[in-house]
Amino acid sequence: AHQPSGAGDNDQVEFFTIGADPIAGDPNEGDSVGASPLAEGIRKIELYVEDDADSPVLIRRVTRNLLPASEPLGDEEILCRNVRSFSLRYYDGIAWQENWDSTALGDALPMAVAITIELGDANPDAPGRGVTRVVPLSCARPAAGTNFMTLGGGQ
Repeated sequence: AHQPSGAGDNDQVEFFTIGADPIAGDPNEGDSVGASPLAEGIRKIELYVEDDADSPVLIRRVTRNLLPASEPLGDEEILCRNVRSFSLRYYDGIAWQENWDSTALGDALPMAVAITIELGDANPDAPGRGVTRVVPLSCARPAAGTNFMTLGGGQ
């Protein structure tokens, strides 16, 4: 979901993925290569910006139990502090979109996701530092008659 704010974007993204955590007591702990990717099952991942006491922070929330008796809180982890802007754009095979709702698009995934984060101190006049990464999604298919590599998929 695209969330514009005064200083920059504070987008939120929620998706589901398969994951495997290291198994406690396993001699290969920390190495999930030997574990089945279905060992932990499907989990919900949320990324969002939240105001902290000192500065805005980028949070990742992982919910592993998707069928609980009551609403699960999920495990939260601060990924980075002093976030001025966190924005996501989605490439549909032809153009970049600011919003993507796969349930409204026939459960289709975007061909790529552009992730932009800008960091800086609380002084809005001080220059920030930003980076953009484009992540192609190999499981997405281009629109009929289009070629992802020739449609300006990079930045």
